[in-house]
Amino acid sequence: MTDDYRPTDRVTDTLTALRADTDRLALPDSGSVRRRGEQRTRNQVVAGALAAVVLAAGAIGIAGSLGGSDQSIQGPPGQGTATAKVTESVAPPVELAAQPLLDASDLPTFAGATGWQVSPDEAAADQPFLQCLPSPSEVGADRTEKRFFYTELAPTATQHVLRFADVAAAEAAVAELRGNLDACSEQVAGDPSVDERPAQPVGDIGFQFSRSSAPAGSEVSYVEVDVARQANVVVVLQWNGAVDEVSSDQGTWVWDEAALTDALDRAIG
Repeated sequence: MTDDYRPTDRVTDTLTALRADTDRLALPDSGSVRRRGEQRTRNQVVAGALAAVVLAAGAIGIAGSLGGSDQSIQGPPGQGTATAKVTESVAPPVELAAQPLLDASDLPTFAGATGWQVSPDEAAADQPFLQCLPSPSEVGADRTEKRFFYTELAPTATQHVLRFADVAAAEAAVAELRGNLDACSEQVAGDPSVDERPAQPVGDIGFQFSRSSAPAGSEVSYVEVDVARQANVVVVLQWNGAVDEVSSDQGTWVWDEAALTDALDRAIG
């Protein structure tokens, strides 16, 4: 027997050994390989989209901060800002004072009228001084206090103190009274016998209105209406009587701003 002594090819031997190992492994078919590849692709797309959303959100937040719209970097609102100021319409209601009405001694001297007295009949306060102005008792207050004043020289005056359920209702009542007086002015427009001062503001508490009329052969009759409000409380004062003369170019009123403020303070206490 002749022995064959050929040189050993180590590379070939190594590959042969590896092939023997891999032959024992169950390799996936081509369909499985393709599906796994597609799954990896979808995962990469979703991850990329999520990353883009996160980056966009961060950019928007930075832009908002730079623009000053991010409240987290703003200081507390100042007292003059709308967010710091509670609107009056949502302010809590207040109660009337134990004695909310004026006394006879509180009425100012006007057109020489003195010696004021209080009528025991409070219903007399609802008699109209102007036919176009309903009684303040009819504007829907939850509570009404009223008083009628008179003198021996014929001038008369009334006071109504009205408490409403809330500020919004009081504001609506004041607007209604103002609208009635505006309608009064329209009714006498162009009448030479009537001299009016249309409803005009009194500071920031209300408004006042006056009318002087002098029909032929009659003395001058003067009517004044003053309305003031604080929170949910409204005060209405009226004066009616004969006067020598009160014209629209005069700044004279029965109740000026200070007197009207005092009446309002008395009503709330």
